[in-house]
Amino acid sequence: MTLPVIIRGFFVLLFTFLDISLCEKTNITVGYLTVHNTDTFVRNRQGRIISGAITLAIEKVNADDKLLPDYHLNVIWGDTQADTLVGTRIVTEQWSQGAVAFFGLEDSCSVEARVAAAWNLPMISYKCADYDVSDKEKYPTFARTYPPVKLVTKSIISLLLHYNWRKFTLIVGTSHKQQTISENLEEQCKLLNLTINAKKEFKEPHVPLTTGNPFPGIVESTYVHTRIYVFLGGLNGVVDLMTNLYDRGLLDTGEYIVIFVDHSTYDPTDQLKYFKRFSLVRISPRYLKDGSEPTYYIVPSLTKFKSKSGGKN
Repeated sequence: MTLPVIIRGFFVLLFTFLDISLCEKTNITVGYLTVHNTDTFVRNRQGRIISGAITLAIEKVNADDKLLPDYHLNVIWGDTQADTLVGTRIVTEQWSQGAVAFFGLEDSCSVEARVAAAWNLPMISYKCADYDVSDKEKYPTFARTYPPVKLVTKSIISLLLHYNWRKFTLIVGTSHKQQTISENLEEQCKLLNLTINAKKEFKEPHVPLTTGNPFPGIVESTYVHTRIYVFLGGLNGVVDLMTNLYDRGLLDTGEYIVIFVDHSTYDPTDQLKYFKRFSLVRISPRYLKDGSEPTYYIVPSLTKFKSKSGGKN
């Protein structure tokens, strides 16, 4: 199912949610909130990729008399700049301009979703993992197509318990999403008596050769007392972590495992992305084979990933 078809379906569903009379109103305005420009790091910025789809979906809905024969859709958009205050201001501005529903918000969305709930207006987010908005008593009008933090941590916990790995080191990037997942994971570990040997943070975005490499120091201070690493961050970071483990010869023992969560949709045409970083520095072919084997990848489409990778990871 293509993205425009999915978005078009969302528009149709909105009218089962909104209390609007078909006879009284022919023009409907929806707000679209995304991240275009920002001074902070936003991993996998989706707004620049999918924004054209919402325009196409609206054009198709307006052109099809069978879908909403008495309606004409308008969209107004705003750049939240990955800032909660800016996002909240845009939500209120779009509401004052007549928006009756909202699409979007990346990463943080709990404050904006609360504002939408106050006016009983639906908000559908395509990329927000905040845990708070899962509470339907506080956020009754919020829905999302992106897995919440709870589901991400559930996948990690399930893997740990399956192999009876009850102690691990947590490595976390400084972005909002990774910090939110980390907080929820730590809470779940306390409930299940899982031990976090150490928690180490690194600055995101991690750009090799320009931001410095914190992973030699992280590995040096943790490898003696841990065998399992849970990594919450980007591809550049996990590749540099694995490279350092490999260079130390730790991966040759078969005693170390890295669990990495990838939030982006698995692309079968780019299977090697998990074994390389975004850099001009060439990685040894032997690392691609030997250094990547002790890594578990948690991806949105595990079945397809397993079949495409030959079930080796």
